[in-house]
Amino acid sequence: MESFSGTVPTGWSANNNSLVEKDSTQGNVHSGQSSVRLKDNAVLTQNIAINGGCYYELSFFARGNGAQVQLEATVT
Repeated sequence: MESFSGTVPTGWSANNNSLVEKDSTQGNVHSGQSSVRLKDNAVLTQNIAINGGCYYELSFFARGNGAQVQLEATVT
């Protein structure tokens, strides 16, 4: 999440760009220089091509603020 096209990280898509913003606040960044702040009902997706027979390790860091924070991560 270091490179952005407008408010959305490069290589990612959002359901509504106005619900996504770059965040570089200390404590909100896990590694690197920036992270993404998602507002209510924001959906951030990334499609990647994989090769059969290869090993892939996927990981992410999420931090929620507020009383009713919900996160859903899906790998298809």
